[in-house]
Amino acid sequence: MYVSAARKDYHRVKHMKSKDRVSLMVATSAVGGKIPLFLVGKAKALECFQLCLGNKPPMAHHHQANAWFDKEVTIVWINTVLWLWHLKHHGNVYCLLLLDNCPAHANLDSNRNPDRLVIHFFSPNITSFLQPADMVMIASLKIGYKALMLRTLLSICDDPFLYTVAIEAGRTARQGCKGLSCCAKAHQLDAMEIMLQIWDGEGKYAQFNGAGVKLDY
Repeated sequence: MYVSAARKDYHRVKHMKSKDRVSLMVATSAVGGKIPLFLVGKAKALECFQLCLGNKPPMAHHHQANAWFDKEVTIVWINTVLWLWHLKHHGNVYCLLLLDNCPAHANLDSNRNPDRLVIHFFSPNITSFLQPADMVMIASLKIGYKALMLRTLLSICDDPFLYTVAIEAGRTARQGCKGLSCCAKAHQLDAMEIMLQIWDGEGKYAQFNGAGVKLDY
């Protein structure tokens, strides 16, 4: 059920105003190879990462005040995710990177990029018919994230035993670690695990077909 945020007479309506956000870099090779996801959040260190083995989250990540991509974050992604993936799969050969011309990508310091990386920008105002990441991949990932998040919560809330266990776990969990498993709002680790479940699989929300990407939703 959806309730307008303007309605004040419904319990917990104020939570619909939540502006907790992260940004996700999505990229593939020309033949459909999945480049590892890269997430940008606001905080440098999060309590929920202590739930991971060795305090190491399952996805490459960085921090930025607004959880958004800027030039510095883009350079970090190129050097720590994109180029390492390229070296692993293709070796130290030239790589052509196609990017849109948003401010976070424009005028990058070429001295901080790999020598054999060539960046080419799309022309302005062509997102609606030429940028497949915007048209299908990103949209499908968002839908898949919402579906899996709700499915996780429902699987707990619909089972009396699991619900009781989750509520008890929430009472003793550290601040910042009360995620979906405690029937609370998803934290950043939850978001990472759900996105990886979609991206690393071949399920409904991220299917590959030959030389291209097929995303059904």
